[in-house]
Amino acid sequence: MKLSIIVGLALVLLISLLIKREKRNLLENLFIMMIAEFLVTGYIGVFYINLEIWSVADRIDLFIIFRFYEVIIVPFIWFWYVNLLQNVEALGLKVLLSCVFVAIQSGVEQWMGVWKVILYQDWQLWQTVLLQIMMLLILHMGLHWYRSILRKEGIW
Repeated sequence: MKLSIIVGLALVLLISLLIKREKRNLLENLFIMMIAEFLVTGYIGVFYINLEIWSVADRIDLFIIFRFYEVIIVPFIWFWYVNLLQNVEALGLKVLLSCVFVAIQSGVEQWMGVWKVILYQDWQLWQTVLLQIMMLLILHMGLHWYRSILRKEGIW
């Protein structure tokens, strides 16, 4: 049941990406997806493999859920956040949207913990929230840097 929910969610995210109207430059969207994928797989790899703060369940269905979570669901949530943030003008709404985004990302990660997909050792929710905020800042700095390169090259 859990696997079918995750596969369905991943398919909905992929289909919604294909039917969405683009307001951004294609290169900018590709950069967002690449940096989101790099950040997510990087921090999960460090915590799961190197530091062993997390462990993933041994059952094959839960491991597949974890891989869908890591490779598809979380990067697409990042992608949707950045594209939605572009449509918001007021600073207060941008801050509110960022807080909602951090809450969603942290909630999805905790959901994986409730399902026993991710097993935590000495890891708390506040650490997840802090990590999400740091990754959010890295993504925004990288996006501004990439936009300046696109402007210098005359692409955007």
